[in-house]
Amino acid sequence: MSDSTLGHLYSKATTQRKLAVYTAVLVAIPVVYTIETTGTAQTEALPVLLILLVIGVPETYGKHWPQYERPRNTVAWTLVACLLVAMEFAGVYTILSGYDAHPTVASLGAALLLSVGNVIWMVSKHGSVSTSREHV
Repeated sequence: MSDSTLGHLYSKATTQRKLAVYTAVLVAIPVVYTIETTGTAQTEALPVLLILLVIGVPETYGKHWPQYERPRNTVAWTLVACLLVAMEFAGVYTILSGYDAHPTVASLGAALLLSVGNVIWMVSKHGSVSTSREHV
């Protein structure tokens, strides 16, 4: 391959949107594994948490957060956001489970509350949806 082809592939593979997805996947796998092995949540909750981390966090970054000039800032933002979402999910899931909710209902309820709450917070903090976004 020529240098221009490699440069083009590198630039496509390291768009901020894709860096957010890569980081979210790399964070989600150990987080879900840790929750599974410690027995913190029922198995029914794990796919919902995985979706929140791998799809929800990069989508929120892409729609509601200004892009950074440095890729490491995107990675850092995604890392912190994933950890916050995982902690919020665990807390809300635990509260809902305390009311004898079925694990599926508790996990879906936690996902709904987190999704709506976090989007409201992001929009209130950073204004409406950004219009200048990279396309995958």
